Amino acid sequence: IMAATTTSTIAGLMETINAGLVSQLGTFSGLWNAPFTKEADNALTVNFPTYDTGIRTSAATASTEGSDVEVSTITINANAATLVSYPVLARVSKSAIKGGVGIVDSVTKGIGRKVGNTIDGLIYDVGEAGFTTSVTSSDGFSLDDLSSQVATLKAAGYGPEFVAILDPRQWEGAYGLQQDILALNTPMTNDNIVSGSEMRGGGYQGRVQGVDIYTTHMANTAAGTAALSGNTVATALIFSKDALAFGYGTPLVELESQPNLAKNAYDIGGSTFCVAKVCDTSGGVGFLTVVA
Repeated sequence: IMAATTTSTIAGLMETINAGLVSQLGTFSGLWNAPFTKEADNALTVNFPTYDTGIRTSAATASTEGSDVEVSTITINANAATLVSYPVLARVSKSAIKGGVGIVDSVTKGIGRKVGNTIDGLIYDVGEAGFTTSVTSSDGFSLDDLSSQVATLKAAGYGPEFVAILDPRQWEGAYGLQQDILALNTPMTNDNIVSGSEMRGGGYQGRVQGVDIYTTHMANTAAGTAALSGNTVATALIFSKDALAFGYGTPLVELESQPNLAKNAYDIGGSTFCVAKVCDTSGGVGFLTVVA
C-alpha cells in the first residue's frame, strides 16, 4: 500500500524511476565500464589521458654528471572531447500513473534500455571506426585469435589491462569463443580462463587469459564479402583499456517531466550527456569474423 501510494503521483513516480535507473545501469548498458571511463571535468567537456609514444617502450638511460636528462613529454588535454546530449522521451497516461507500482518497472526499463543501447552503440561504433580492422576469420572467433592480437599489443608496449567487445555470437554459439574454450577443456580450472559455470548472457562475461570480455547486441553486422561471402560478419574489438574512452556528465541520466493535457498524460524525458573517443588508434584492432 505504501509503494502504491508513493508512485501514484508523478513526483513519486519520477523519484522511483530515477532510483531504478541508477541501481540498474549495469543491466541496461553492458559496455559503459568496458573502456576507460571518466566523469566530465565540467558541464561540457571531458579530458582523456594522452601518453607520449616513447613512454610505452623506452627505458631510462644512465646519467653522468653534467649530462642532460632525457625528457618524456606528458601532453595535457590533447584528448579533450565535448559531451553530446542524447534525449529519450516516454509518454505515460495519467490512469497508468494512478496504477502505482506496476508502471514503474515498465517506464524504468523503457528509458533505461534506450539509454543503455545508446551508450553501448556509441562505444562500439567509435571503436570500430577508430581501430583498424586488418584480420578476418571464416571459422569464427577463437582463443588463438584473441591471444595473438593481445600479444601484438603487448609487444608494442600497451597494457596492462585489455578488453574485447564482441557480438554475442562471437562469444557463444557455433562461431563463438566459448565453444573453442569448452572444446579445449570442460570445465577449465585455470584462474585466467573463465570456466563453463561462469559463462553468462549480456554485458560483462568474465576474463579470458587476462582479457575482460564484453558482449553487446549493438555490434554492427554486415554481409560478408570475398572469402567471407554468403555469411553474416561482425567486428570484434580488442584493445588496451586506455586506448578507448567513455566520458559522461553527472548524473548519467537526467530525468524531467511535464503534463501533456491534450493526451491526458505526462511526458517523461531522459537525457544522457556522454561521449566516446579513441585515444590511441594503434592501441586496438578490429577482428572481422563470421557470426552466422
